[in-house]
Amino acid sequence: MRRPVPSPRGRKRKSGDRNRGVKGRRSGSSFLFRFGRHRSRSLEMGKFMKPGKVVLVLAGRYSGRKAVIVKNIDDGTSDRPYSHALVAGIDRYPRKVTAAMGKKKIAKRSKIKSFVKVYNYNHLMPTRYSVDIPLDKTVVNKDVFRDPALKRKARREAKVKFEERYKTGKNKWFFQKLRF
Repeated sequence: MRRPVPSPRGRKRKSGDRNRGVKGRRSGSSFLFRFGRHRSRSLEMGKFMKPGKVVLVLAGRYSGRKAVIVKNIDDGTSDRPYSHALVAGIDRYPRKVTAAMGKKKIAKRSKIKSFVKVYNYNHLMPTRYSVDIPLDKTVVNKDVFRDPALKRKARREAKVKFEERYKTGKNKWFFQKLRF
């Protein structure tokens, strides 16, 4: 009498296993019909990437930094056919200040270095926070990337507005380094 050949997992196959592929997942059309492309109605996500929303940058030079959405483009454009956003963020955060420090030292430690960049939504993580920092839309816009002088001006505008808000003591979480 011949012994049955063991299945890849070392147990006998049952009748229900015939349409299972690797690691017990269902293969074939029944899986797709229930969970895949064949759904009759599509679920639309709400639009939550709005100006003023605080986001975390996930990729690139400024990964791990916090930024604010200045302008969001959900549908994409001809040159960027994907949803993206113009963000202004903090590259170098202000350092810790104590009461024992002098005015010069406090002023030096309260400096912020900013950045202005366009990011794909895939590289931004939205947070529950919003800040209402009024950045001048004529200075900070998508046209600044064509000319280095305009880009410097936009970065300067963001830096000034961020430092103003930091000195008022509002939105403390935004001006602290992300601990990770």
